[in-house]
Amino acid sequence: MPTNNTLYGRSHQHTAASGREFRPLRGGIACLDFVNTVNRHDATPEHDAFAPGYANLLAWFTHAELVTEDAAKLLLRLAQKQPRDAAVVRKRAQALRSAIRGVTVASIGGFAPPVDDLTLFNDEVHRALACGSFVAGDHRLRWEWTRTRQLDSLLWPIARSAAGLLSGD
Repeated sequence: MPTNNTLYGRSHQHTAASGREFRPLRGGIACLDFVNTVNRHDATPEHDAFAPGYANLLAWFTHAELVTEDAAKLLLRLAQKQPRDAAVVRKRAQALRSAIRGVTVASIGGFAPPVDDLTLFNDEVHRALACGSFVAGDHRLRWEWTRTRQLDSLLWPIARSAAGLLSGD
């Protein structure tokens, strides 16, 4: 995958799996790049990088280097065996993206987030944190995902990233 340095950081052009090129990653934080995967937040599917299916969602996560090519191949095979579950995960990804945006905009604006957004966001954070743990590394602890062979494992680093951003960590 070609990588270019830009004013905003690294820029990737990725076309594997979906046949699409994605916009450069400019948020600097995984959850912000994730929110920026839609051109307009009142968008129809043609403005959504994740439409029409799980393969496009998976391609973006590979583009963002949140999943390896090998893990992407494994998850794509799993999605092909479980298409209904894959469709549910894609819809959850879209809902999580919207919720992160709603909660973040409210936080920046200094007002209470929409209850539905906060509830959905908290649910996804709880799901994600239940699928990982800290492990001892070289002179420090590191976070490791423990159940990576699940279709929704793509959502976990985004939920954790947003939780860290919104809590100031």
